[in-house]
Amino acid sequence: MANFTGGLNADGKSLISSAIANKKPIVINKLLINGAEAKNLVINRDGNKIKVSGQYDNMTMADNRTLNKIDVRASVEGVGDKVIASFTASQGDVVPPRSAHPWVATYTVNLVVSSDASVGITYKVQSGIGKYEVPIGDGSNREYTVTHNLGTRSVIVQLYQNGQPYEEYLFEVYRPNENQIKVVANRALTKNEFVLVVIG
Repeated sequence: MANFTGGLNADGKSLISSAIANKKPIVINKLLINGAEAKNLVINRDGNKIKVSGQYDNMTMADNRTLNKIDVRASVEGVGDKVIASFTASQGDVVPPRSAHPWVATYTVNLVVSSDASVGITYKVQSGIGKYEVPIGDGSNREYTVTHNLGTRSVIVQLYQNGQPYEEYLFEVYRPNENQIKVVANRALTKNEFVLVVIG
């Protein structure tokens, strides 16, 4: 596999700053590999890193070419869809002709965001299932209303510790509308004590 290097561009840094300042989620829209939308998009957050993965294949996408550029497109709550990060490889991966044999590769890039970014991440995969993830806890409150923008009340909500042993906890969960949930703990939560995951 080719070695891709790069990271956030000026638009990406601006978008993340805006998301943090306005307490809005970053919406990861697409992972583009040489301009083609990657399949089976998966996004995970680990501290100040957002890991974005997607697949390229030679059966349904262009074959007989060299892959040497990866772009990440994102917005803040659906506004300002832009390329926020780019990665390139001096020696790209050669995609064989589909007539030779099937070929599938998974590409992963890491976006480094502010360590203080308690901003959520939202994305939807091609199947239409979406995911939202954000750390919660500010040191004083026990109730938190978060905007997931998944457009449905039919969501699965999980909360787990943001550190060892990563145990799952039960909270009261309310669904005031199709784009928000409210979670209520039995005590004030310390800063970023839990990670909230919404799937739907």
